[in-house]
Amino acid sequence: MKFYDYIVNKKLVSIIIFIFLVSILCIGCSADTSQEQEIPQEELNETQVKQQSDIFPNKPITIMTGYKAGSVTDLGLRLLVPYLEEELGQRITVLNKPGGGGWIAWNELAKAEPDGYTLSVVNAPNFHTGYLNPELKRDYTVRDFDFIANHVLDPSAISVRIDSEFNSIDDIVNYAREHPNELSITTTGPATDDHIMALMLENYADAKFNIVHCEGGNESVQQVLGGHIDILCENVGGVMVPLMSKEVKMLGVATEERNVLVPDVPTLKEQGYDFVTQSARGIATPKGIPDDIKEILANAFEKAMNNPEHIEKMKEIGLTVEYLGPDEYTKFMYNQEKAVEELLIW
Repeated sequence: MKFYDYIVNKKLVSIIIFIFLVSILCIGCSADTSQEQEIPQEELNETQVKQQSDIFPNKPITIMTGYKAGSVTDLGLRLLVPYLEEELGQRITVLNKPGGGGWIAWNELAKAEPDGYTLSVVNAPNFHTGYLNPELKRDYTVRDFDFIANHVLDPSAISVRIDSEFNSIDDIVNYAREHPNELSITTTGPATDDHIMALMLENYADAKFNIVHCEGGNESVQQVLGGHIDILCENVGGVMVPLMSKEVKMLGVATEERNVLVPDVPTLKEQGYDFVTQSARGIATPKGIPDDIKEILANAFEKAMNNPEHIEKMKEIGLTVEYLGPDEYTKFMYNQEKAVEELLIW
């Protein structure tokens, strides 16, 4: 064998031996690594899924309203939703569940999973009158819900058609005293804030009206515009459109001071009728949602409701944003229950 061939063969053998040793070492490393990965892939995926589920919210949220699409409650909620979606980073579906004075939605809310993904607008005092009336036999009360944030305070108002002979609350009251039960007045349903307002006007004026229950504010407005009912008892927000189009004239607002949205309209107190009524609309969840989820929702609603652009858009449709956080709003809802109990004798 030539010296050159000998050298080449020797190098080739050395290379083969080196490759063999490296292969054994790699196999050993792979074995060690596999022993360290004690969690099978299936279990690892389940762990990852659980970690993802702990991040709230990680799927769309539903907010119900107990009133029809196009109602004042519905419009106010839909104006809020885009700002809330921005804060929570999830799509929000508005689900209309009209009927039962709002209690179709609130019954469903009480039965929902308390995970923060199902919420509802609640309207006071309608919410309270709906279960305090023993004839209705409701299964749930204020104690079966968690309250996240108040959104709107919408005062009650007395209005008439633009061509009406009445130009003040006194005009209406004087006529009603002389013609008991002749003047008809709307409500948005039995035991609603508008019904309460009509009853309070009767008591303070010592007069009797023909109280006609409608199915919501839209029907109330249409009944008055059509000449079928004489007096419109509806919240400021529900009257703004016909008021701006000069189809109705507002004669009085049931507030402590003049409302900023209709500063030229005198309060009932200014006209000698010393009472205040309003509709409060806020957000509730089923009872028992986790504290961390409740805090996330509360922070998101606070930022969304107090967004200056949102507040301005609400003003354009006649609604005043009045934010209350969880503690204040909960206290408010419990106090409202007491107020309604004292006012109404079933």
